[in-house]
Parts: sequence; structure tokens; C-alpha cells
Amino acid sequence: MKSHRPGLLSSPKAPLACIYLTLIDLVFPRARTQVHRCSSERSHSVSAMTSVGWIGLGGMGAGMASNLHEGLLKGIPGYQDFLQVFNRTSSKTTPLQELGAQVARSIHDLADCRVVFSVSSNDASAEELFLAWLEGRTGECQPAAYIDCSTILPETSRRLANQGAARGVTFLACTVFGRPDVAAAGKLTALLAGGRAELRERLVPLVSTFAGVAVRNLGDDPGLSNAAKLTGNFLIGAQIELAAEFLTLGERLGVGTDDLLHVHSLISSVIAPKYAAHIVRGNYGSQGGFVLDLALKDIGHVRTLARDASCPVPIADLVFNSLLSARAQHGPDLDWSGIVLPVRRAAGLGGIRDGGAPTAAQGG
Repeated sequence: MKSHRPGLLSSPKAPLACIYLTLIDLVFPRARTQVHRCSSERSHSVSAMTSVGWIGLGGMGAGMASNLHEGLLKGIPGYQDFLQVFNRTSSKTTPLQELGAQVARSIHDLADCRVVFSVSSNDASAEELFLAWLEGRTGECQPAAYIDCSTILPETSRRLANQGAARGVTFLACTVFGRPDVAAAGKLTALLAGGRAELRERLVPLVSTFAGVAVRNLGDDPGLSNAAKLTGNFLIGAQIELAAEFLTLGERLGVGTDDLLHVHSLISSVIAPKYAAHIVRGNYGSQGGFVLDLALKDIGHVRTLARDASCPVPIADLVFNSLLSARAQHGPDLDWSGIVLPVRRAAGLGGIRDGGAPTAAQGG
């Protein structure tokens, strides 16, 4: 495998993935959180003809498992050429069984698999499945990797990693971006974290079968995958709310839908990522930028139009107030990407110097 720069296992190909993955590269450092490990993990390796299992065939899991099984059938060096699957609702295993997958009658039947993937809907289910699988493991501490693709709290992953380590299991988190149809097409974006770098590298060929856009390496701490996924979902939710307000106000003002979508595409794919990079790198100088006073004027006009059109725009109100805070704290000549400074201050963080280095939080 060719070498890559830290944090990157395969290059993203889709523009939207590029936007968020670039932010992950800039914001999330390499993992430093340590978890207790079973002593046998030092010799953890994926041996020849490693068996692979899958737990959970819901909306996301069915498509992901199908692509993984297809990849194994085609041949992935070092791995068995079929997938072993378990799902609590057994009827959901039929499509995979017809494709040649081996169906487990019990989750314990997957206990001997050296690599097991799982995906479930919430923290409680993810923990229940992992512990049930772990209970089926008997005898000496045999190395195994358990890769959970669920969107759960970082602390849940870290706790399960500690529990697994005592039983010779390396717990990794591999959250993904994409809807069920994207999962079925094998075009998810994956954020892989946990275990050691060499293990993550060995797992990439498996993960790539369902994450064809990109597989990102977030380091040794499995919780970072969950943190990145949740902050990403926050960004998506905020973008949906913003798009809803933008499109509704534009319609009220008589702008055509196609024209609004063109403006939205321009800002989302070109302009917004540039400002996000400015924020992370601390490029708040006014040279060649858009100063706070001009931003306040424009957002003020937006609020006036919205009021006259009887169209609520709560995000515009939020932006206006954040701009005011930035102006009060740092003066009128800051670029409007400096809107992040009062947000960071409220979170107890400092500013960001040029180059992305954080400064100490300032009081007063």
C-alpha cells in the first residue's frame, strides 16, 4: 500500500465529502487518549484467511454488509471469501444468504471471527450486541478486532474499548457518512479510529468495500470517530435548517427556485469551505476580506426583508448577534469569519493564531 500523509488512508472523491473531511483534517488532532489493552494485542495481526463477521442488517447495515460480502467474494488478500452474518430478525439475512453468506443462528456463532463489524441504532443496542458477542468468546485471550459503525457517544466507544481489551479484543469505531441508498451503492465515507495504526491499515480493504469515497484515519482513540461523526451531523442539521430559511425567504421575496438552488450550490460548495478554512487557520484579518460592519449591514438588511415578508429567520438573528459580539470584542475591521471568536470564547477556548495554533482563552 502506498504511503499517505497522516490522517488519510484513501483520498476523497466527492466535493461534499472533501469539505467535511478537510475540516476533520484541520480540527481533529491525532489521537492521544490511551485505553487499557490486553497484552496479546501486541501481537495482533490479521492472519491468512481471516474470518469476517457482520452483526446488524438494518437500513444501513444491509447495504454495507452486502458490499463487504461482495468484496470478499471477489477476493481480498488474507481474508475468507465469504461473510458470516447475524441479525436478531433472521428474515433480514435471507438476501445475503442467497448471495453465499453464512448465516449465524446466534451472535455467539461469530465469536471465533477474527474481524467483526456491527452497526446498530443507538448506544444501548451497540453495547448490548458487543457484550453479547464478547460473552461468546471462551478460552485464552485470542486477538480479534471488533469494528462498530454505529453513531454513538465517544465515551461509549471508549468504555467498550476498555472492556474488549481485557478479553483480547481491539474495539474500533468506524462511523460513516451517507444514507442507506449510499450505503447500498458502496459510496459511504468512513472515519476509522481505534487500535493501532497497522491494524487500521489492514482493515482498510474491508472498509473500502462499503466506503468507496474515502476511509479516514482518525488515530488510536475510537471516540474520535464518534466525535467527528456527531459534529458532522450537527453541521448537516444546521445546513438543513439554514437551507430551509434561505429557500423560504427567497421564495417569499419572489426569487425563482432554480436561481435559489444555483446560489445555494455556489455558496455550499465553493464559498463556505473557504470560510471554514479561514476559521480553522485564524485568518481573520480584513485584508481582502469582508469586514464586520459590512456583514452587519447586509445581515441587517436580510432581517428587514424577512420582517417585511413575515418570514421568520432565526439563524439570521443568531448570525447578527454573533457579529455584534465579535465587533464589540475585536473592533469593526475584522473579517466576518471572526464571528467564531465569541463562539470560542463562550466555550472557554482561546482564539486561533495564523497557522491554526490556538491561543489562551481571554477574559474580561
